[in-house]
Amino acid sequence: YVFPRLPLWFLPGTVVGMLLLTLLRTRLKHAGTALIAVTVAAAWLAAPRPNGELLISEDARLVGVWTGTGETSGYATNRLRPPAFVFDQWKPVLGLEAATAPRMLTETLPPAPDWRIGEEWTDVQTREAEAAFDRLTSAAQATRFVCIKQACVLKLSTGKLLITIDRSDLVGLACDRASIVVLAARTRMTACRSGATLFSQT
Repeated sequence: YVFPRLPLWFLPGTVVGMLLLTLLRTRLKHAGTALIAVTVAAAWLAAPRPNGELLISEDARLVGVWTGTGETSGYATNRLRPPAFVFDQWKPVLGLEAATAPRMLTETLPPAPDWRIGEEWTDVQTREAEAAFDRLTSAAQATRFVCIKQACVLKLSTGKLLITIDRSDLVGLACDRASIVVLAARTRMTACRSGATLFSQT
């Protein structure tokens, strides 16, 4: 059996219990044992916490969104084959069996410019990238991600867009079109200039 998502008070309760158990030299140390036992029992019997609507792996490569209408679990992911190590940890905690795979489009983006040598997109490449993102966002669905190579979009329950990208040079395009952007790369940016929420690799 795997514990569900633990209550916020579980960690403080067990830590205080361990401190009492290890630091006290009198019989009072058994209060720590009792506190740990009560905390574990209460966590076991507590009503399960609702699953989060948005799941992001530590490296930001795998994103899951609760759509409420998935084929089996109600979660849609931005990867055709979710990384097994991460997804296998999500499944027992969230009660997942599978997730709704993305719909793949044949749209392509210009190659990433090499910032190290000062390379930038040409005007033609910029327009191609903007057009590709516009077509991607216009195809957004609420029940599954719609993806092109290195970018995906999903319409959230609020009606706003979530975009996931694999390249840092696409942040501006994504931020201008979405309310939440997840970047599977490191960046010095901490927020989108448009006010959209930006998540990136830690």
